[in-house]
Amino acid sequence: MECATISELADSLSTRFETAKTAFRLHVSAGRDAEEVSEMMAHVTDIQRGLRDLRAAVDQEKAHLEFAQATLASLRVERARVEHLMANLPSRLPSLQAEQKAAANSAAQTNGAGKPASGSSRPGTAASSNGEKPVPSIAYLTVDEFNAVPQYMRGRGTRDQSNKLLEELNSVIAARYALMRRPRSELSGAQRKLWMECKREENPKTKGSLFFTEEDFKRFKKSSLSKAMRQLLVVLRHVGRISSLREGGAVVRHVLT
Repeated sequence: MECATISELADSLSTRFETAKTAFRLHVSAGRDAEEVSEMMAHVTDIQRGLRDLRAAVDQEKAHLEFAQATLASLRVERARVEHLMANLPSRLPSLQAEQKAAANSAAQTNGAGKPASGSSRPGTAASSNGEKPVPSIAYLTVDEFNAVPQYMRGRGTRDQSNKLLEELNSVIAARYALMRRPRSELSGAQRKLWMECKREENPKTKGSLFFTEEDFKRFKKSSLSKAMRQLLVVLRHVGRISSLREGGAVVRHVLT
């Protein structure tokens, strides 16, 4: 008996069962020993029960196979999405590794009394390995931060555009403090004049803080504050990167927080 499928096997066995039943009836009617045939019919019944169980198991495995195929298709879709995300990461991301490295350096420089060595814990600054003061900067805007800013504040610009402007702003801040931290004896006449202008912008409320003003763009970028940069300052205030001090005349001091 050669059967290619379970169905063919079931049909073949059913035919044989019917033949056996007919033979049993004929055997009984002929007055032969019914006990042997009854035992045979019990075996046939067991086989039928086993066949039903086999069919149920096959149906269950089919259901499992369909579920596995659906799961595989879903995983392929998710993999394609992840590959697309990896291939299209934004060019600017928060420098978490730099912050972690700075924190590790700060912890390593603590003395035996548990007091930290000289350095800055200000967010957005990168510690120097040679003991120099960190270069002040403002951390990039994250996706969540940018999306949380109301549309009327951030305008139509994208996060990448805002972070590109932020790089320009950081270069101005770095230029200001690169000048302020140089010994006055090393400055030229023009540099000393700029140094005095920056020094006059300090007041008691900015003591110990890092800040910049709109005049810094004229001093170090030779340009006035653009509309896009003003909008960025609004966004930075909203997310808590800076705060603004408007005391002491017309000068607005934007303090890094």
